[in-house]
Amino acid sequence: MNTTDIIKQLNDLLEKQMEIEKNYLLGINNIFHKGLRKFFHQQAEKKNEYVQQIALEIQHLGGELTLQNQDTLEENKWLKLEYLLTKDIDFLVDECVKAEEQFIKDYNSVLNNLSLSETTLNMLKTHQSEMSYIVEHQGNLKKTLKEYV
Repeated sequence: MNTTDIIKQLNDLLEKQMEIEKNYLLGINNIFHKGLRKFFHQQAEKKNEYVQQIALEIQHLGGELTLQNQDTLEENKWLKLEYLLTKDIDFLVDECVKAEEQFIKDYNSVLNNLSLSETTLNMLKTHQSEMSYIVEHQGNLKKTLKEYV
């Protein structure tokens, strides 16, 4: 796979990370449970970090940031407002985990590309590892959030 294809895949990941960051930020403003708000805030910060790192990597590879128009992003909203208004912690955590699982699959498809530079490879593996943590520890997360007052 050539650099142009890698840049395209990175732009796809960048766009998805930006979309989910926006959804976590929306959640912060619409969830009343303090523990969930804190979790969403941490996730939004982490997604913002990923966005910045991916954007820098795209530029490092000589590419340009190319994003879909805003209307398309709005249509693909991951976490609908009506979901955010629920008080069901298990449901909200499950939705977050589903999003992380999809990201892991998306990252796997890029990581299977053998021609990635070492810096791109390391960045993506780090992101993937951090996302896997949420998936693997969802039970503890739910328990902690339910105990949070």
